Amino acid sequence: MKQVSMTRRQALALGLGLSGALYPRESTAQAPKTVGALWTQAPRQVRAPVAAFHDGLQALGYVEGRTVRFITRYAEEQAALADSAMNLVGHRPDVIVTVGEGAARALNEAGAGVPIVMAVSADPVGAGLAMSLQRPGGNVTGLSAASADIAARRFALLRRAFPRVLRVAILWNATDPLKRLDLTQTQAAAGTVGMTVLPIGVYGPDEFESAFADIAKGGADALITLADPMTTDRRDQIVALAATARLPALYERRDFVEAGGLMYYGPSLSDLFRRAAGYVDRILKGARPGDLPIEPATKFDLVVNGTAAKALRVVIPPPVLKEAAEILP
Repeated sequence: MKQVSMTRRQALALGLGLSGALYPRESTAQAPKTVGALWTQAPRQVRAPVAAFHDGLQALGYVEGRTVRFITRYAEEQAALADSAMNLVGHRPDVIVTVGEGAARALNEAGAGVPIVMAVSADPVGAGLAMSLQRPGGNVTGLSAASADIAARRFALLRRAFPRVLRVAILWNATDPLKRLDLTQTQAAAGTVGMTVLPIGVYGPDEFESAFADIAKGGADALITLADPMTTDRRDQIVALAATARLPALYERRDFVEAGGLMYYGPSLSDLFRRAAGYVDRILKGARPGDLPIEPATKFDLVVNGTAAKALRVVIPPPVLKEAAEILP
């Protein structure tokens, strides 16, 4: 009996040993990495680019629930940004992906040192988030929507779409120092296609109606709105005022077109978000954000709102429409 008892113990020990060998993933599996996400738009507005981000991670071998888990917060209004950032950082994610310098700054203030990947940024160096594009040096890296020739591209598009346009109003937030560089580049680009610009700066959200009155007095034939938190928060009002003024308008953000604006032309958000997955992957594997260069946009999209075109009674030439990545009904 004693010998049998010992044999059973040995068999049990052997069985446990085999279990470890047969199921190594269960015994040695690591906890999923945590990726935080802070978006400054409503879920429906970022659905497509966020899906591209998730597709990018999946292509790199990440499986939600097994190798990675996501914690997402939304801050549709500027007033909610600090609280959303604080809440997200409190979960101690391994890396956070977000959009824009304002959100990255809020995350830094909520918890310095968390690696941050900006899927889209305008001027991270000018905003003090990076020492240089080639070597950011801090805890923030990612992608820049800036392009050396984006302003010229926009004016060339306006020229092809509306050959008779000569004077373009530039609506911008005059309190945002980062927008001054955008304005300078936009003014310089206008001359390349024989257009002039009418800069219209606003100093607060209550000035948009008077700004459009100035646009009318200035004899502008079209409108370009430079995107920043203030103009984006008031996009519905800006789109409505442009429609009332019967101005063909080109916007720097797609959500203006989703709100009823005529055209968006700029970096492909889906492409930028998909590329952001590569940054997250490298950071999760040990790379330091400060060593990863901030890369520029390389793919650009034109989005046209068909309903807005009909309301304005403008006919966009077929060759231009063929360039559109999407025509909203």
